[in-house]
Amino acid sequence: MSARAMREAVARLMRPRSIAIVGVSAEPGQPGGNIIGNLERAGYDGALHLVSRNRTEVLGHACVRTIEELPDGVDVVVLCIPQPAVVAAVESCAKKRMGNVMIFAAGFAETGGDGIAAQERIAGVARAAGMGIVGPNCLGVTNSLAGGQALTFGAAEARGVTGERPTLAIIAQSGALAGVFRGAIQQRGLPVSYSVSSGNEAGLMCEDYLDYVLDDPAVGVVAIYAEQLRAPRRFLELAARARRRNKPIVMLHAGSSAIARESAVTHTCAITRNYPAMRALTERAGIVQVNRIEELLDTAELFLYFPSPPTTGPAVMADSGAYKGLALDYAAQIGIDLPTLSPEIHAALVPVMPVYAPPSNPLDMTAQPIKEPEMYDKALPLLLADPRIGSLVLAALMGPTGFGLAKGQRILNAVSGTAKPVIMTNLSSDNPVPPELIAQCRARGIPYFSSPDRALRAVAYLTHYARALARPAAPPPAAAPMRPPKPAPGTLQLRVKAMRDPEWGALLEVGFGGPWGEAMPQTIVLPPDLVAEDVAAALRGMPGASLFAEHDLGPASRAIAALGAAFDADEGAAPSENAVAIDG
Repeated sequence: MSARAMREAVARLMRPRSIAIVGVSAEPGQPGGNIIGNLERAGYDGALHLVSRNRTEVLGHACVRTIEELPDGVDVVVLCIPQPAVVAAVESCAKKRMGNVMIFAAGFAETGGDGIAAQERIAGVARAAGMGIVGPNCLGVTNSLAGGQALTFGAAEARGVTGERPTLAIIAQSGALAGVFRGAIQQRGLPVSYSVSSGNEAGLMCEDYLDYVLDDPAVGVVAIYAEQLRAPRRFLELAARARRRNKPIVMLHAGSSAIARESAVTHTCAITRNYPAMRALTERAGIVQVNRIEELLDTAELFLYFPSPPTTGPAVMADSGAYKGLALDYAAQIGIDLPTLSPEIHAALVPVMPVYAPPSNPLDMTAQPIKEPEMYDKALPLLLADPRIGSLVLAALMGPTGFGLAKGQRILNAVSGTAKPVIMTNLSSDNPVPPELIAQCRARGIPYFSSPDRALRAVAYLTHYARALARPAAPPPAAAPMRPPKPAPGTLQLRVKAMRDPEWGALLEVGFGGPWGEAMPQTIVLPPDLVAEDVAAALRGMPGASLFAEHDLGPASRAIAALGAAFDADEGAAPSENAVAIDG
């Protein structure tokens, strides 16, 4: 099936003019009836066809008995039938030249043996017919924009999305997580345009859905949960397109551990053969790789609020001296700098702050605002006026009482009107704040997070993304001999393996060599086209990087960059292993 045919299939899936539901039932809670209800609530006004062996009418819609009685060329046929009946139904749909077939049933490749054979049969029939397959083992697809649909068997609340502000598109190989992501973002008052549960991806894959949503002007951010990227080179091309269009892709990819990769096989038959390669090359392509569900949600939320994030680090305003130290520790752990205040802003803050709390970043407000709440009015605008500060995280100590509401509103008034990102958080995450305060924050374009650490983590992702976009393209390093000079005995050295992954292409694996490698066998994977500065940054983040404290990484970084450039340029070059001295 050609890429053009795939794009056409996804377009017909997302904006269908005709839908058929096979195996429909009027019994409460059954998938077919749920889909009818979802479509009615979503305002779907296209043709709707039902297939039922034992009913002539369901929920006011006439039924036919077989797929063969349906019109030819229906855009989407939804199969609400048991696994053993799916293959024959797909074959019937192919004969009727249907656009797409959506398969909810599980029991295919994820079960091995006969399940693999059945899924391969489905895929082969669909390819030959130029027909899209959604799933199997999925929960469906929704498009909340005008002309869309709600093809999911779970009850879906109708939320029409206009596209007037940037929306989030969700693509997940897990049906449950697709629903979790959609619900969580909607609860935060933000628009979700597309929600895709791709399942086993026997036909349409993550890359096909991504290709479609990137071309929709209503989509500003894409959130992806993946267990395998089945077309890695194409995914990297799509990532480059997203980067050119300033549409951030935030991705949570399972499989960093061997046991998780084994689990993915039994979930969606996903096989991630080289997780480090996937991580290194997608990050290089501008994908924002996160590690937790809440990180994906938080980072996607901030991108929706702030589509052009700053390149400079944040300031933190804290109502606690203790959190000042904790914030500094956490910022160091997640790799985000908290800039020192400029001399002018520092001087302007001195008369505002108590003598026992000199100005700094984080700014410890102490308990003095209880007596002098106007401190917020004076201090916060000064922080936001500092050219060294890119954003502001408010770690306020609030509660559910009227005092907490009044305090929060005062802080909101003090930061209103700024062009810089501001995030309101509650220092006591288990102590709820008045709901009306959260609503007032969001109405002013200020997201609310339940803890400052979550805000800092999301801000770090946005700042790193902005810096990657702003970094000027560096000339490629000059190719060097494939075997650098052998390090002298006793010299701190790195072991650099140049290799070609069958899915991801040329890679470098870097770890310590000699006796250091025996003590610290962990390695990192690097793209082969990094410049020396990027290589040095990666080396500083590798396990055992403290050994570099008294060394200049410049010579080794230049040698590794040149080695990578040579290997990448010569497609016929054989894999090799090289020792590189840290000091050149």
